[in-house]
Amino acid sequence: MLAAVYLVSTLGQTYEALAVTNDVSRGSVITPSDLGVVELPITPSSLEPVRADQMDEYVGKVATADLKKGQLLTRSGTADELEPPAGQSVVGIALTPSQMPLQALRAGDSVRIVETPAAGGEPPAQAPFTIAATVVSPPTDTAVGDQKVVDVRVASSNAAALAARAATGRVALVLDSTGQG
Repeated sequence: MLAAVYLVSTLGQTYEALAVTNDVSRGSVITPSDLGVVELPITPSSLEPVRADQMDEYVGKVATADLKKGQLLTRSGTADELEPPAGQSVVGIALTPSQMPLQALRAGDSVRIVETPAAGGEPPAQAPFTIAATVVSPPTDTAVGDQKVVDVRVASSNAAALAARAATGRVALVLDSTGQG
């Protein structure tokens, strides 16, 4: 009954949203000519197009996916810059619970990936090899045991060294500071 009352009360009401007026390739900067205003009916929906009065906030952002002429613009369709930015690389690291903090990791957290000794081995006599990184996406489950994969962003010059060490399983993640948000 409540849904019917809502539907009747919003029937005929509209709002203005942003639509893509030209095809925009992933990574391209969005210009004013790439966006137009369309009227949409107010209806319950999981789709959340950007409202027309927010156009200035989206001009100058980059497309995170190919945007096609006529589609509605959503927040997830744009970013300030693509991930990873120039000079940076994203490396996925599979970790067990004992190789990372129990505290939930979030995008933007500053971490270090530390090379660890072989199981049962002696701790290193010198400071272990470490690589500074930033969490790109929080841990997600893998199909292999209790491992979770964490995507981290590192300087491109460190990506190969990190990937090689991560492949051995002999690394740990240290949380240095939490990101914003």
